Amino acid sequence: MKPEVLEAATKGENPKGMVLGWRYATATDTDGAKIENKAVGSSNATDPGSFRVMLKAQTQKYDIAAPTEKVTVADPSNVTDADFAKIKEKLQLEYSQNNDDANLADKKGTPVADKDAKIKSIEKEGNNLVVTYKDGSQDKKPLSEFVNVAPKVEVPYSNKDKKEIYVYTGENTDLTFKASDNSAVKDMYVRGPGGIGTDNTAGYGFTTGKIENSAVTHGDGTVSGSTATIKMTGVTTLKAPNHWTSFVVAKDNDNAPSATDFRALDQNPNATQTPGYVHFIVKSQTDKYDIATPAPADKVEVADPTNVTDAELDKIKEKLQLEYKKDNDDANIAKDTPVDKDGKIQSVTKDDKGNLVVTYTDGSKDTKPLLEFVTKKPTDADKNTPTPKDQTVDKGTTPKAEDSIGNLKDLPKGTTVAFKDPVDTTTPGEKKPTVVVTYPDGSTEEVPVKVTVTEPTAPATDADKNTPTPKRSNCRQRHYTKSRRFNR
Repeated sequence: MKPEVLEAATKGENPKGMVLGWRYATATDTDGAKIENKAVGSSNATDPGSFRVMLKAQTQKYDIAAPTEKVTVADPSNVTDADFAKIKEKLQLEYSQNNDDANLADKKGTPVADKDAKIKSIEKEGNNLVVTYKDGSQDKKPLSEFVNVAPKVEVPYSNKDKKEIYVYTGENTDLTFKASDNSAVKDMYVRGPGGIGTDNTAGYGFTTGKIENSAVTHGDGTVSGSTATIKMTGVTTLKAPNHWTSFVVAKDNDNAPSATDFRALDQNPNATQTPGYVHFIVKSQTDKYDIATPAPADKVEVADPTNVTDAELDKIKEKLQLEYKKDNDDANIAKDTPVDKDGKIQSVTKDDKGNLVVTYTDGSKDTKPLLEFVTKKPTDADKNTPTPKDQTVDKGTTPKAEDSIGNLKDLPKGTTVAFKDPVDTTTPGEKKPTVVVTYPDGSTEEVPVKVTVTEPTAPATDADKNTPTPKRSNCRQRHYTKSRRFNR
């Protein structure tokens, strides 16, 4: 028989096999009676000892067994060489359940003990696993039947690059951890690093949920088939600054864990790459909040910004608002949202340096200059504008300040005015004195004015006030006039 004929009959995934021919079994007893076989083609069906010999490939005798233990991989569509080596190691054969060989009927589906003696190679072709038997025949199955994708956990990191979550002293922490799987999440929990297999967050003031066998057995959590959540709540008992390491772990129905290496950063430089790794950082409230600078309309009017009274401070406290600290890199905080200050502030005071001091409930503090929260109360001087008015006086007289302010009657009742310095009127000319305007509230302002000093004029006589006019007269009148002059 030519080798290529034999190879064609047995090689590949579905070889046809080959008929080797008919054979005849005979036997003779002690009396000489024997089984008679005509041994011709037409008698094959009736010859008592006839049988046909068939050559079949090993692929018709064996099959790749369904795995009892799958290999956990990160990406089933991209099985690595290391992952495939584990698959090969765990692979088993079974007797084919589709073989009609009556001699193997009782072995269908049972394991093949000496698999290595039957297998020539195990290879990966695309996304398939291919077993080539010693005779060249093959069995092929999808790799997906031999691998399991571990559950994935989602952690609400404050700093994703460093795998850090910030918890703040003095206030409640409320975190939700999530897990998902391609089939179902069976277990989910938080554990410590290294040999600390239990929930280490409990020692720092927190209650963290736990899921066992698809049921919440501790704290808060949810399970819904392929997804699950657990919550971590409470107020930390640690003081800032402080820190610890935990791992969020999930398992599926095949008990494949989301992670297997629980070494912390001090033991594993690549710990931040481990799924579910969390480095918790304890921070104070001053790291989370800041005193908001008020809008101009919300500032408190004070008489003296450098000396805020207790009554004025009470008004500042009433209007005071908090905001999220702008330079805090906590991704879990929406920094532009308003802060409800209730329950976060222990006291609001002022110090001897002119600062507003906010003490949070955890004892941490923020300070800002009081000048940022106040505005000077407008005085009468701020609200009014006296207008200068020129006046003219005689040399040697005393001008009145009231005559140098043009709108004095429009100023608040009780306003007084006076020259800052006496006006020199001993010499004529233009003088530029300053009028001090004093308002009823005690505020003052100075107004430059102009006073013109002139030489005084002589008092007017009757001759100055009258102008006689000449008139023609008759002789008699002239005689009378002369007579009067003569009598003088």
